[in-house]
Parts: sequence; C-alpha cells; structure tokens
Amino acid sequence: MAAAGGRNGWLPDAAAVECQLCAARFGFFQRKHHCRSCGQIFCDACCRAQIELGAASGLVGPQRVCTVCYKLLYDDHKEKARLLEHDSMLVQFFLRDVPRFDFDRILPFIGGRRDKSYSLVRGKAGDYVLSLAPTDKCPVPLSSDARRQALCSLLLSLQGPYVLPTVHCAHLSDRQRLVVVRPWCPAGSLADLVYQTVPSKPALDKYPSSRLASGPRPAAAAGGAGIRGVPLPERDVQRFGYQILQGMMWLKALGIPLPGLHIGNVLVRDGNACLSEIENAFLGFEPAYRRCLSHQQVQGAQLANIELVLFGHVLFHISTGFALAGEKLQSFRQQCPPAVYEVLSMIFPEDASAPFPKPRNVCAHPFFDGPRKALQPPLPSELRLDKPAAALVRNTAEFTGWLLAPDVHPRPVPADSPAPRRRTMLSSSSSTGSDGNDGRTCSRTPAAATDGSQPTAATAATAVRPASVPAAPAPSAAARPASQPTSQPAAQKKAAASAPAAQQPNETKRNLTSSSSSSSSSGSRSDLLADIRKLRKD
Repeated sequence: MAAAGGRNGWLPDAAAVECQLCAARFGFFQRKHHCRSCGQIFCDACCRAQIELGAASGLVGPQRVCTVCYKLLYDDHKEKARLLEHDSMLVQFFLRDVPRFDFDRILPFIGGRRDKSYSLVRGKAGDYVLSLAPTDKCPVPLSSDARRQALCSLLLSLQGPYVLPTVHCAHLSDRQRLVVVRPWCPAGSLADLVYQTVPSKPALDKYPSSRLASGPRPAAAAGGAGIRGVPLPERDVQRFGYQILQGMMWLKALGIPLPGLHIGNVLVRDGNACLSEIENAFLGFEPAYRRCLSHQQVQGAQLANIELVLFGHVLFHISTGFALAGEKLQSFRQQCPPAVYEVLSMIFPEDASAPFPKPRNVCAHPFFDGPRKALQPPLPSELRLDKPAAALVRNTAEFTGWLLAPDVHPRPVPADSPAPRRRTMLSSSSSTGSDGNDGRTCSRTPAAATDGSQPTAATAATAVRPASVPAAPAPSAAARPASQPTSQPAAQKKAAASAPAAQQPNETKRNLTSSSSSSSSSGSRSDLLADIRKLRKD
C-alpha cells in the first residue's frame, strides 16, 4: 500500500474513508488496500484477488486487484487466448494449400491491434511474418471477386524503394480475412528502436498505448523516466527520415493513401527504413496518430498532404522519444534537436496562414544532404495500375479524411456503389415525361386516404397508372374472386340492394364485361361467357 501521492495514478489514502465497492468504513481492524490495476482503495474482502498485469505496468508476478478489475482482466485474458487459438488454427489450415511456407509459431499481439494477428512462418529464403486481418470493415467493401483480386494484386505489385515487399497475398472469402506475408525484420520497427524492446513481444509489454498515442507534457518530459523512449541518434534520424520520404513520395505518385503512417509501421530491414502495413487504409483501421492530429491538420492543404503531416509526427517521435500529442511544436523546442526542429517548423509552422510545403520541398532540406548523397534510391520499374486496382485506390483515398477525423468529415459514398432503390413505377410507352426520367412518367402510390383508411385496389392502380393508359373501371363484387375481399363501404351495399331488380343484371353484365377486358385475375373467358348467358336467360 502506498502513501498519499506515492504512486502515479493511485488514489491517496486520505481521500478514501470507505471501500469503493461494499462501503465498509475503514478503521483499525479494516485496513485499506490499493488495486494495482485501477488505483482505487478497497477493503481486504473486495481486493483479495491476484492476477498478472503484464510488463507494461512495471510490476512482476501476480498483483493484488479489486473484484471488478479481476473479472475484466480475467475475461480479457480468456478472450485473448481464444483469439490466438482461433487464428493459429486458421493459419495452419491456410498453409496446407501453400507448401512454400511452414508454420513456426504465432506472435501474440505484436502489432497492438487485437483484430490483427501475426504468425512467424519459415520458407526456403528465410523467415516471414504472416498477418491475418479482418475485411468486414473495409471503407470500400470487398464484395466482389474483382475487388478482392485487385487488392491482392496491388499489394503484390508494390515493389518500390523503401517499401517492404509482399511475397504472398490471399483473401479468405468464407472467413472474411486478408492474408499478407512479408519478410521478417529481426530489428523490428522504429518503435522497437525508440523503446529498446524485443520485436516478438506483445505490444502492451513493449510499449503501452499511452506511450504511442500521447507524449508527456513539457513539465513531465524532463523527469518522465519510464514514459519516454530513447531518442535515436541524429544520423539515424537523417537516414530513416530521408528513406521514409522516398517511399512516401513513391506511393503518393501512385495515389495510394497512407493514413496509418506511424513509427510502429516503419520496419528496419538491413539498416534501411521500409514502409509496411499498406493495406491498413484499405481495411479501414483507425490510424495510430489520429488523436495526435489537430483540427487544422485534417483540413485543406494539410489533409491533401496528410502523409507529410504524419511524417512530421514520426520525425518528432524518433528524435525526442515521445509523440507530439496535439500540442504545438513550439512547446517542445528545448527537447527537439535544432536541426530537426528546423525541418519540423516547415511542416508545423507557427503561422497558420503560411503555405503548406510539398514532400519534395522537405526532402530537399539541407538536413537530408548527407543521406541524399550517400543513398541513391533505386528507381523502381514503372508501375501502372489496372482499372480495378485504380478504382479501388481512388475510392479508398476518398475515405482518408473520414478515417483521420470522422467528426469533421462525413463518411463518403463510393462512386461505384449501387444507387438506392426507388419505390416508383415507370412507364416505357410515353415519349415525353414530366419528371425528366428519360421521357418516362413517374408517380408514387398514396400512403393512406385522407380519412385514415388504406387506399383501395382501384385507387392504387390509378395512382401508378402511366399517363398514356386510360383508367379501368373497378371490378364489382360479382366479378371479384372469392379470395379477394370486397372494398365497398356498407352504405353502398345497402343502396345497391334497394335498387330496382331490372337494373342490377345490366350493371352486373357491364361490370363483368369491363372486368374481362381489363383484368386477367377475374376468371377464365369461358366462365365469364357462361355467367353472361345465364343472366340473359333470367
């Protein structure tokens, strides 16, 4: 048990006089106990369970937690174990049809996304990482074989400079999963270098979400041991920054969006930074830096060059050890190296009205002169997307603003999505129309009559009648089949019964004749003629 203000996030002892669950009063015989998970104070009976919290908490072994946190953590552990077992079996079944890879082991949650699993597989050329991601939340639904094939062929064709290549890609339609196989990078990502962790460990043990999603305030930055990572040397910042810009500009030339750019998605392979997880934009995953972006950075020219804004966040993160969490760059001038600060000032200008630079302008900054002379990026072969892939890229790029700021940008509708069905009846016989539907008239069926009753069959037929077809008289009760209920009011029935008997056969004969010529549901022609002869004899 800690004293008042002893551990960050723990409730001070003096702030609690009773248990937070059972309301038992604390005293000499009722001692206070802190939950190591939520930091609240409970009695011994309500804070007796123990469970491991993981390396992210800084505590080793089982720790005392309250009843509520124990249930949440226990259910979370069970759910994680279930997901790992399910994905492991699915990957092994998939690899039965892909003999070039052999399953080695699953890498539990190394990417920080619970819905995306990673497995280590072995091939003849070395080790590879197989990722398994859901496709049920794609901005542009993969509802057809053409789209699924377009996405797989697109990922396989991205063999550009400083882009981690894809060696195998497939879509499991029955499971709604996308399988992507890429080379295994033992050095890990830039996040592994900043936080000096082992790449194969779970993300919450390597770097908690609080480290990646938000950085410390200026007051805490000086003494934030355990919160900050280790800044990379300036030479590595120059090299990695230049390589990220080269890969980013190559993808930008193809129109491929990269809203998920993040230090966890930049892998280090043979000492070079390579962009990875390109498919995240097509799968609709939430960008990691979304909560770090300001309102101005998701609009106008900055949204059009959002990859450059995200590159500024990456450059700040690897040069300082923590993320730029929505605050102004000028607040961290002391923590940022002067040369890096000069580059970041172009991306995050103090004057909001200053023109926003292009990626090539940032790449031409003197800060990158060293790697520009030492590194000559190989020119990739000219890549031309086919029509399905180009349409998929174009439609997905429209969702960039919505993925980064859903409260600012509404969800767009893909251009090739089916139009909503209209509850109308169109006539193809007329040559000129009154509503502009290519010379066809259109009218809607009335929902209800003015007196609150439902419209009759004759009213509905008249409402949807084309302009060039005359109205047919309503069938009488004698000509209506037995299964069809009558729609005459009771007053009209009574008046018809009191009418002269001589007029009823003639009216019945006229109604039957009109019904036989306008409706095919009133019986066969022979039955109608037999009824007419019978009426004439009478």
